[in-house]
Amino acid sequence: MLRILNKRIVRDWTLFDISWSAVFILLILIIGIQSHNKVIEILSGIAGMLNVFLCAKGKVYNFYFGMFFNVTYAFISFSQHYYASFGLYLVYFLPMQFVGLYLWSKSKAKREANEESCIEMKRLSVKMKILWSVVCVVGVVFVAVIVKKMGDPMPISDSATNVLTIVGIVMMVKRYAEQWHLWNISNIFGIALWTPMFSHQENLPVSQLIMSIAFLVTSLYGTFYWLAHSSKSVSP
Repeated sequence: MLRILNKRIVRDWTLFDISWSAVFILLILIIGIQSHNKVIEILSGIAGMLNVFLCAKGKVYNFYFGMFFNVTYAFISFSQHYYASFGLYLVYFLPMQFVGLYLWSKSKAKREANEESCIEMKRLSVKMKILWSVVCVVGVVFVAVIVKKMGDPMPISDSATNVLTIVGIVMMVKRYAEQWHLWNISNIFGIALWTPMFSHQENLPVSQLIMSIAFLVTSLYGTFYWLAHSSKSVSP
């Protein structure tokens, strides 16, 4: 088991990688327990954090953590009446984890001959950047209007978080570095989505807020890492 762990997971981890992961896992555990969060909320936070961090490093097995995270996060969102998040995480984000696992595995297989430990990273063309930017803006406004009518307490944040994540996942499974710009914005809205809940004296999903902060820190790391390691070739 230890050999498999060393060979497949932490083989090329730096001291920073190990320290970063340990710190956020401990934060989620400690704060979650002190705040009386449910076990599912704490486990979801840890799985989500590892999913994003491993994705930032270009590791195929990030999708296994992503599958668990998407199921648990959908349940948590439903309990907080964030219906857009519930639906999209369950019927779109979860299946896309399987798609990503398949596509990334194919890319990884092509690089194993050179003993590369992560997948190939690519760039979008200027034309595609503009196109996806327009899609994101229109999508956020459209979904916000719909979920507001459904009684969503935070329509803009909920809409932006989900729409940008939808586009981000498409870019992610196709291995485009620009996905991280969307993750950065989405994570900021994610923090805004959970922060207002601290004004109430009821059970608060503190681990979800810590997870959102961990997501933002990791997405910033992913931005620099992918832009530095992505190929010079761009999409048509």
